[in-house]
Amino acid sequence: MFDLARAALLVVTHNRPELLRHTLGCWRGTGGRFRRTVIVQNHGKGLDDVEIAGDTIIVQSGQHLGNPGNMSRSWNLGWQWAFNDLDVQWIMCSQDDVDVKGDWLGKVASRDADFYNAPGGDVVMLLSRRAARAVGWFDERFVVTGYHEWDWIARAVRALGTDRMVCEDRHGWAFNVVGLSECWDHHGEVDRQSRSAYYRLNDQWILRKWGTTAGGLAGLIASGFVPEPLEPEIDWYPWYTM
Repeated sequence: MFDLARAALLVVTHNRPELLRHTLGCWRGTGGRFRRTVIVQNHGKGLDDVEIAGDTIIVQSGQHLGNPGNMSRSWNLGWQWAFNDLDVQWIMCSQDDVDVKGDWLGKVASRDADFYNAPGGDVVMLLSRRAARAVGWFDERFVVTGYHEWDWIARAVRALGTDRMVCEDRHGWAFNVVGLSECWDHHGEVDRQSRSAYYRLNDQWILRKWGTTAGGLAGLIASGFVPEPLEPEIDWYPWYTM
């Protein structure tokens, strides 16, 4: 079962301090305290005027302002810092533009699982160390952003089974719904035009890896039956013991 005292909060930020302030404030008001907080900063100005708690770890991804970063690599980097503490058995992965409200702790407690997500993709994902070990790292062959989380969730269906997943995903799949979509929401704006090139590249990688389109992969996830991928997974950090 989920235990907040053994959980780390991981937030990836993209030079949006005003949104980050709001998101951190939301999580700090959840009625408890995470064991540690890890912020992956994708470039140097993302923490201006943001109040940082004393137990927070700041991780620089090495990206400069003109580089949009890579979400797969950012999540993987944050996992390494969060799981360095052996008492951390859960990671709450949050983007930097999230609204948190209501009794999400009670909703998580109502269903024992190893993975929870809402309202879609990697906006908010709560996963156990067991899930991270079973599924593996995010695939860093997905460039910048787009479908990297679909790939990971598809692999989670294979590795964990839907009985161990609570998904309330607006992309078309739902397993064991407990109402988390009422508590976790995305309040940022997505510049779809600037991301279209990355999505096109990742569309090609999905087709090569899974033998289907992004929509086809979403349908497989929704069915609860995901076949073995055509391309082997990579252990991106073989020196790291999850």
